[in-house]
Amino acid sequence: MDNSQWFHLSTGQFGYPQPEKDFGYLTQTYDMTNACPTCHIGLRQVSEFRFKSEPKAQHSQFIGLNWVFDQIFVRQPVEEIFIKQGVTGISFSIPLINKTSKPMETVKQLHVDTSLSNAIIPDDLKNEICEYPKDKSSVKF
Repeated sequence: MDNSQWFHLSTGQFGYPQPEKDFGYLTQTYDMTNACPTCHIGLRQVSEFRFKSEPKAQHSQFIGLNWVFDQIFVRQPVEEIFIKQGVTGISFSIPLINKTSKPMETVKQLHVDTSLSNAIIPDDLKNEICEYPKDKSSVKF
């Protein structure tokens, strides 16, 4: 792994972002001003994620949430290793317990702050615009 140029991380999904009702976590966690109402591309996180409780998956060091597949949460040993190894371009924030608004004790959100400029080869890439559904009642569904 010391000679690797790329790493791929995947997580299991443990629980749902809060509040769950009517996907309330979207408006509570993100600025949706420039986001697509259909696929949500363009969301910008402005608040901490909220969990129902501390994740019960004690042996999982990398944790994900259902419905939110582009965010990674880590346990303290992972944070410590990243810091000790001098990993740059990342930061951490502390999610909250939804009912109490208290900071979580066992996990942190891993933020990737630096993107490599040559990570994607843009040759032959085409922009795609969400066009369906067009009526607002279907968008929320």
